[in-house]
Amino acid sequence: MASDMSIKAVAKSLAAPKRCYVTFLAGDGDYVKGVVGLVKGLRKVGSKYPLVVAVLPDVPENHRRLLISQGCIVREIEPVYPPENQTQFAMAYYVINYSKLRIWEFVEYEKMIYLDADIEVYDNIDHLFDRPNGYFYAVMDCFCEKTWSHTPQYKIGYCQQCPDKVAWPADKLGPPPSLYFNAGMFVSEPSMETAKRLLKTLAITPPTPFAEQDFLNMFFKDIYKPIPLVYNLVLAMLWRHPENVELEKVKVVHYCAAGSKPWRYTGKEPNMDREDIKMLVRKWWDIYNDTSLDYKPSPTTTPATMGLEKQPSLLAAALQEAGKIKYVTAPSAA
Repeated sequence: MASDMSIKAVAKSLAAPKRCYVTFLAGDGDYVKGVVGLVKGLRKVGSKYPLVVAVLPDVPENHRRLLISQGCIVREIEPVYPPENQTQFAMAYYVINYSKLRIWEFVEYEKMIYLDADIEVYDNIDHLFDRPNGYFYAVMDCFCEKTWSHTPQYKIGYCQQCPDKVAWPADKLGPPPSLYFNAGMFVSEPSMETAKRLLKTLAITPPTPFAEQDFLNMFFKDIYKPIPLVYNLVLAMLWRHPENVELEKVKVVHYCAAGSKPWRYTGKEPNMDREDIKMLVRKWWDIYNDTSLDYKPSPTTTPATMGLEKQPSLLAAALQEAGKIKYVTAPSAA
């Protein structure tokens, strides 16, 4: 009986969905600090799943070693280059933004939660992996900052965070725009079929000011499901829609406002002298500087115990078809 129970337990473990958090890193700049803070934050809240860092080839070796030492799995991805007829944006802008689409090629995982490197997780969000498959989950964005000045939403004062404040003028502009999410955090499922469709569609889609965020909103429009803003608090919400924010309940903070990156913070940019912003910056540094959250490898940790030493033949073939992807194995974030 005990033997049968053990076999069933092993079978259940092998059949369990493989899940991961994913972030993205390019170049040799200071965003690597954001990734270190993120993996330590995931460890602090007791996440059960690893943080996979999708890196472009220009991420230096010392940054990769740092991330591995902090328990990340580092995956080098092939850059996505613009078609020859799309030259209105700088090459670096295009590559850095649209190469993120490669994460749908991470098909050894059945589900992923993507988090930008300027995000911190302050409460466990593993339960988001349990949401039904087949949908794209993310938090609705706010249209009130000047970065949106090129849009009709900003020009007429319309925001989906408070749609009753300024009604959409359907008589002049037609039907209201589709719900629009912030792509700094989302839940999705890796799929080679999806990855191919993303890149095929991108090749015939002109770049836009918000790059991959605009593109993902267009691509996943029909399966998008909004989730509460506690899963991606864009800091502008604190001064644009304070009535919608219960800061003590926020699980994920997105330090995307100008001047808010904790590792660059001076407090001199607009709104950065607010007490709630100062508190959130201190909160990030408390995690980053906490040496008790540094990764401590288990003596038994090996590529084999992580399930990364031998890729299934179907997976290997799929990855080969998608393009060359280099693996650097490391333990989970938990």
